[in-house]
Amino acid sequence: LAGEVFFANLEYSRSVGDTKGEATVLTRLGVIQQELGDYRVAKRFFHEAIEKSREIDDWVAESIALSEAGLLERKEGNIDKAVSYYEKAIAIFEERNILHGIPMLLSDIADMYQDEEQLDSALVISERSLAVADSIGSTLLIADAQVRHANIYRLLGDYNASNEVLERDSNFSEDKGVGSLGFDRLMLIGQNYISLNDLGKGIEFAEQAYETAKANDNWEFSARALSVLIDAETKAGRLTKAMDHQSALMVVKDSLLNEESARKLIELEVRYRLSEKEQAISALESEKEKQAIIQVALIFGLVLIISLGVFIYRSQRLRIQRSKVELENNKLKQEQLKQEMEFKNKQLTTQSLSMVQKNEMMIELREKVEGLKKTVPSKDLHDLSHLVDYSLSLDEDWKQFQMHFEDAHAKFYHLLKERFPNLTSNELRLSALVKLNLSIKEMAALMSISPDSVKTARYRLRKKMSLNTEDNLTDFMLNIEKEALQTS
Repeated sequence: LAGEVFFANLEYSRSVGDTKGEATVLTRLGVIQQELGDYRVAKRFFHEAIEKSREIDDWVAESIALSEAGLLERKEGNIDKAVSYYEKAIAIFEERNILHGIPMLLSDIADMYQDEEQLDSALVISERSLAVADSIGSTLLIADAQVRHANIYRLLGDYNASNEVLERDSNFSEDKGVGSLGFDRLMLIGQNYISLNDLGKGIEFAEQAYETAKANDNWEFSARALSVLIDAETKAGRLTKAMDHQSALMVVKDSLLNEESARKLIELEVRYRLSEKEQAISALESEKEKQAIIQVALIFGLVLIISLGVFIYRSQRLRIQRSKVELENNKLKQEQLKQEMEFKNKQLTTQSLSMVQKNEMMIELREKVEGLKKTVPSKDLHDLSHLVDYSLSLDEDWKQFQMHFEDAHAKFYHLLKERFPNLTSNELRLSALVKLNLSIKEMAALMSISPDSVKTARYRLRKKMSLNTEDNLTDFMLNIEKEALQTS
């Protein structure tokens, strides 16, 4: 519907010679086609918008069209092309000394390099973004650039450099409107200290992050902070604190699960209602087709009186047309069934993975308790063991997920283990999630770790598989399944 409105707007702009309006509408049409998944048409609209903007020297419209074209190339995985578009938009801002739009564009470029595990390139771009933000003096832009720059240092393993960036000034106070960046800063500093084996400081900053998350009623942030706290406190031997935070984490995860379940129920209801409407529309269209066929048949009946040969010819053509319509309808029905199966499969996988992650954490905690029986009072051990056993009794086993996964993706694990026998169980799990084409954020939520940890795990997995930087990890997993299917 939005496309129809903008097409009408485009025709009007052209009819009255409004080139500026035409360029703006072309960009919006490109965005709509991108949302609809027709990337080829979207690219054509973006290119037309860029050309029109240049014709009238409308740098604002041109920079917007360039940014949207870059985003589209990024979605398709064409990193070099995406960077080229972003750099052209940046050049426009630099030429006019309008710097506020530059840091975010540079941040997008840094994110692309980071997603591709090109961390050295990402570091150079993020440093450039931070320098521009500093020159502007915008607290929000500086805070965002600092977190991004520090995170890349962390992925490179330079934890001291990461903390130097984060602790150099106080751009993260709540009254300056930086929002979740304050939480990200605290989490990064805490994780860096933990990685440096300074558990005391690591726990201190993780607790501050947890308090910040609680103050903002953010369950997702709370879960991230608690996971880091539990790990650090267990390593530090603070088992009572770890047990308390484990209880809090169970409550937070239950809240997150309830929110996610409610959201999925709403999505299912919307999908169901849309399906009903589509079926009603299909029924109306079928009725119109039938009426049209009846009218044509009456016309053919009249023509038969004049020429039987013409009637036979047209009847044959009509039957061919009906066959094509039926074939197309069958194809659409099969596609709908395929989409429903994929949706159900992803739901089952997501739920199973959530339970497995929780089980593994509980099992690890129980093993540590067994190893500390000689140093901890028996009552504390009994309470902690009881809590672990209670948590374990609520969850499914990872084997259940593996069973369902292998049902949908036969022989994938077999071929993966055959080609890479040194993969750990966690790396096999990550391979499954990559194969399902989940986003970084979804992987982090399922594995109860931060998005940055997921990226680090992906980077290590790529190294074990000897992949080049230009190789796409998801495509690699899909090719393994194709090979498994060919050998089955």
